[in-house]
Amino acid sequence: MPRVEDLPDDVVEHLRSIFSGCNARTTEKLSNNPNVPEESLDLSWIEHMTRHSAVAELPSAWLVKIETHYLGGMRHFYRWEIADIGVLLHLRLASGRQSKVALL
Repeated sequence: MPRVEDLPDDVVEHLRSIFSGCNARTTEKLSNNPNVPEESLDLSWIEHMTRHSAVAELPSAWLVKIETHYLGGMRHFYRWEIADIGVLLHLRLASGRQSKVALL
């Protein structure tokens, strides 16, 4: 994955906007109901992110796709849960000359 400094400003701003909105929505839910179950917050996070799952073509000619996967409650490494949420970021220059993938 390239460093943030290596990406065009519109790609960074697009990603920051999406994650910031997701943070605001999930934080609002927790603030309004501090006793909400963790799974509900996970699913709210996923629900917000899926609104941005289609490929976005940005002015810099980069294509951005975000995939989110709910993994909560599943055992993936012996008896251990490895994560509640998986995120794949696909960044690709429209010409196909550069492509980057990040797993969060």
